[in-house]
Amino acid sequence: MFAAHHDHGVAHKKSMLLPLKVALFFAVSFFAAELAAGLLSGSLAVLGDSFHNLSHAFVLVFSIFGLALAVKPPTKKMTYGLRRLESLVPAANAIFLAIVGAWLIMEGRYRLLSNQEVSGIPIIAVSSLDIVSNVFVAALMKKYWRNLTVKTIMAHLVFDALASLGVIFGGISIALWNFYRGDALAAIFIGGLTIVSSGIMLWKISYAGLMEGVPAIISYDEIETFLLKHKEVLMIEDMHIWNVGEKNYITVHLILRSTLLRAVCELDEFVEELSRGLKHDFQISHVTIQPEFRIMKPEEH
Repeated sequence: MFAAHHDHGVAHKKSMLLPLKVALFFAVSFFAAELAAGLLSGSLAVLGDSFHNLSHAFVLVFSIFGLALAVKPPTKKMTYGLRRLESLVPAANAIFLAIVGAWLIMEGRYRLLSNQEVSGIPIIAVSSLDIVSNVFVAALMKKYWRNLTVKTIMAHLVFDALASLGVIFGGISIALWNFYRGDALAAIFIGGLTIVSSGIMLWKISYAGLMEGVPAIISYDEIETFLLKHKEVLMIEDMHIWNVGEKNYITVHLILRSTLLRAVCELDEFVEELSRGLKHDFQISHVTIQPEFRIMKPEEH
C-alpha cells in the first residue's frame, strides 16, 4: 500500500543532488582557501568566514545524506518516511554557528586592543571570489527554493555573502589606510552575523518544521476565509496545517448545513471542490476533510 503512495517528488529530490554536490565542492574549496589566506595574512575576519564556509559544508554533507534517506518510501512504522531529517539539519547547524559567532566576537574584541598587523590584498581577493561562488550556487539552487534544505542553504549563502562584504571592507581599510582594526571590526561583524543567522533564520526554519507549524508560504486566515465563504459550511470545528519536507498537509473538521444530506454524491462533489481549491490556491499537497452535519432549525436557514 505504501509503495503505491510513494512520494511523487522522488525524481525531483534526486535531481537536487548535483547542485548540492557542486555547492559542497565550492564550500570545501573556499573553506581551505580562506583558512590558508587567514593564517597567512593574519586576518581574523577571513578565518571567521572560513569557519562559516565549514559550517556550510557540514550542512551540505548532512543535506546530501538526509536527501538520500528522505527519498526512501514510507513504511508502516514511518508513515512519512524520513522526511523530518530535513528539519534537523538547520537545528544542528544553528548551534555550530552560534559557537563560532561567540568565539569571533570575543577574539575580535582582543584584536581591537592589540591592533595586530594584517595584510589587506589577500583578504579582498579571496572574499571577492567567495561572493562570486555564492551567486553561482544560488543560481543553481533557485529552482528548488521550496525545499526546506535548500532554504537553509540559501540562508547560508545570503549571510556568507554579507560576511564576505564585511571582510572586503575590512581589507580595503587595511590596504588604503593601514587601519588594522578594520579586520577586528569585520570579525566582530561576522560573529554577530553568524549568531543572528543561527538564532533567527536557521533556528526559525528548523523550529517551524519540528513543531509542525503552519508553513511560511501559507496563511491560516486566508484558508479559513476560503472555507467559510462556501454556503454549505456553517463553521470550522478544527483545522491543522503543517508540512513534511516539501509537502504541505491540511486536516479540517467542517460543520455543514443539513442541506447536503440530500445525496452522498453531492457530499463527494462538495469535498472534491474544496480539495481542488486548497491544492490549487494554497499549494496544499494532501487534503483531509472530515464533514459533520448539523440539523438546522427553520429560523437558522
